[in-house]
Amino acid sequence: MERTSYRTKQAEKILSYLKLMAGNHVTAKDITEYFCKRGETIGTATIYRHLDKMVEQGTVKKYTVDRNTAACFQLTQAEGKCSEHFHLKCEKCGKLIHFDCVEFAHMQEHLAKKHGFAVNSLKTVLYGLCNECNNKK
Repeated sequence: MERTSYRTKQAEKILSYLKLMAGNHVTAKDITEYFCKRGETIGTATIYRHLDKMVEQGTVKKYTVDRNTAACFQLTQAEGKCSEHFHLKCEKCGKLIHFDCVEFAHMQEHLAKKHGFAVNSLKTVLYGLCNECNNKK
């Protein structure tokens, strides 16, 4: 039986938010807080349900960095692909940052050519402090 895809108002609102945040990772908590600040209530379970459907449909990509961090979601239609860059994770605030740097691309090429090792940038996360947390020291 073929599954028909339909969108509820809540799914449309979530998709609109993801488009607004294009190129960024967001958590279900980020989405909940965004709508709460706007006076709109969408339950966390509902958000997860819609995100899971969007992941299944290929509209959204889900990232799980580690066991201690909430899953992040990103619109797949956003410019650039997460497989083309690395991620930085702030150990203090938990922010996940896209890190697209030609120097790391050279390092990735070096590892492949000289050491026969292909780095999976989608799963590579560097841990440290983001600029904001580093400046608070």
